Amino acid sequence: VALGLVVADILLAVLAVAGLAAVLKTSGSALLILGYVGGVWIAATGLKMFQRSRRTDFEIVACAGLPELALWSGIRLGASAGLSNPQSIIFFASVFVAGMVGEPDVAQAVGIVLTVAVSSVVVRCGIVRLVTLPLVREAYLARRRKIETISGVALFSFGMKLAVKALLPWTVKVLAIFLSIPPL
Repeated sequence: VALGLVVADILLAVLAVAGLAAVLKTSGSALLILGYVGGVWIAATGLKMFQRSRRTDFEIVACAGLPELALWSGIRLGASAGLSNPQSIIFFASVFVAGMVGEPDVAQAVGIVLTVAVSSVVVRCGIVRLVTLPLVREAYLARRRKIETISGVALFSFGMKLAVKALLPWTVKVLAIFLSIPPL
């Protein structure tokens, strides 16, 4: 699954450097809509996580009781999850839109994609390796409510920041139009 997520990260990075970021950069409305939708999506995810942390009991599935997943099935599952995840799409689009001044040349594009690939492999596979350690799993289970509460609040705050930032230009335009209408 981690390798599938890596594949998705690489494909999204390729799309971003190949022109998705440029398209979004030239279309102010598309970028605002993407920022708003992404912000609301991330905020909703954080709110769900926070609410889940407040429940009295979680249903915990022991990893030892799960059937093994075939390599290609896991990769397909991870890739489809990564490619259909609006948060990933918004992340890659916003990072490359914010960071690009012009179109990257081929060497820069390859460098960006390789950096994403290496980072993704290290992070995704590192997380998998880390959470499979019994000591880490036990420590997480003992502190899961705090971890989910903090993570939920952080995601909600970040999502609201994105959504408000995206809505602000439209709000200013609407107010300008509203305030410029002469009274009846």
